[in-house]
Amino acid sequence: MKLWNTILTLGFVILFFFVLVLGARVVNMQPDNSLGDDAMHMQEVYRLYIGLNNVNSNNEVIAINDARTLIDGICLKHGCGFTSFVARGGWIDNDKNVIQERTLEYMISYASEEKITAILNEVMDALGQTAVLVERQLSLQTFYYNKHEIKYPGK
Repeated sequence: MKLWNTILTLGFVILFFFVLVLGARVVNMQPDNSLGDDAMHMQEVYRLYIGLNNVNSNNEVIAINDARTLIDGICLKHGCGFTSFVARGGWIDNDKNVIQERTLEYMISYASEEKITAILNEVMDALGQTAVLVERQLSLQTFYYNKHEIKYPGK
């Protein structure tokens, strides 16, 4: 158990250092204007980490593809496009039990905080969750349509 705690502590230290270094780089990030002043656009990006274990049973009560179909529909209902990934999450609960679960990660751009909140409320109710990890960050974004034309939302 002591080894496990040491490994977790080391992991958190490495993660903290990585976030600190990456954060410093993002703060100093400047758009590449070689494509013109309007080519790049700063946009908030949300990442939702949605665990599939039910809070009461601590077991996965919905198949991953069914959960994806459900969450996809909720995102689209609120007018939000997304990219989703399957991940694995883990933590230590209050009784020192190691909990692991399959997790769906949804990356959503060009959405208001109100839409994200509506999506989260609906997803949490549907999956019996008490919490969803939400990451929000600024991202430099553009759409590349063909060899000669770059467009981004808002212009």
